[in-house]
Amino acid sequence: MNKPALFWIEQLAAPPSNEVPAILVENFSIRSIASVDVLDKLIVDVRPACIFFDFDYPDRRRLSYFANVKNRFPSIPIVMMTVQHSESLAVWAYRHGALDYLIKPVDDGELSKCVDRILEIAALQSKQQSRNANLFKPPIPSDVPNAARTKNERLSPAIFFVQQNYSQRIYSDAVARLCGMSASHFSREFKQAYDMTFQEFLLRYRVRQACRQLQRSDVSVADVAYNVGFTDPSYFTRVFKRYAGVAPSSYTAANDDTFVEQIVTQNGEDKMTSSSQIVRSLATSFRH
Repeated sequence: MNKPALFWIEQLAAPPSNEVPAILVENFSIRSIASVDVLDKLIVDVRPACIFFDFDYPDRRRLSYFANVKNRFPSIPIVMMTVQHSESLAVWAYRHGALDYLIKPVDDGELSKCVDRILEIAALQSKQQSRNANLFKPPIPSDVPNAARTKNERLSPAIFFVQQNYSQRIYSDAVARLCGMSASHFSREFKQAYDMTFQEFLLRYRVRQACRQLQRSDVSVADVAYNVGFTDPSYFTRVFKRYAGVAPSSYTAANDDTFVEQIVTQNGEDKMTSSSQIVRSLATSFRH
């Protein structure tokens, strides 16, 4: 039995990864589209069961193309995969008819549910009537950049991933894959761009988060250590004192955001804030 066709379109600022999830390969005949210029003709000729748009951090041009494809072919399910965990972008995608909005790295269970829905739709396609495009088309969210990020901003997925997952165990090789790099290449580029290793950045980020939590009087040092991703409170204490200059037990609610900003300046993260839009946004978040 022939597998239904699936079009895979990479819309990445980083070099293409060419890694289609295994569950898609198992269930579909994958066709990677290198040039979007030929997409319309291929859709008419092949009539794929679904189209996957693989983004890292989409810009307005790429999102406009996503919306135009759905508008021209409303009956074909389209899925958006992206590193960007944005509620406004998810709402935009769904209102433009996306079947699903998946955050990378995609949870296997979520992707499996998505595949089941696509296969169900494919089985019923012959009985379905033509669909009309959704009449309400919201504008692209204001936080989406106008153009693709520069080469240095290829590291943005790493910064964003830390922001979202700092309380969990984080492996450098997994983060490198999010940036479309090998572990060694990622390590070199991160050190060159930010004058620190990725692991040092991760420790500093966790200390900054710990400063915010320690301002509460109802939390213990051990609880804060676990909350920001440390498995050993003693090690957390040593790291915190290295960057904050005081032990976490001495850090109280009297230490305000100004104190946190002093930590940032002392440890050179002002250099990072000039490197990309995402890092600028990250730094700003600590002042709110």
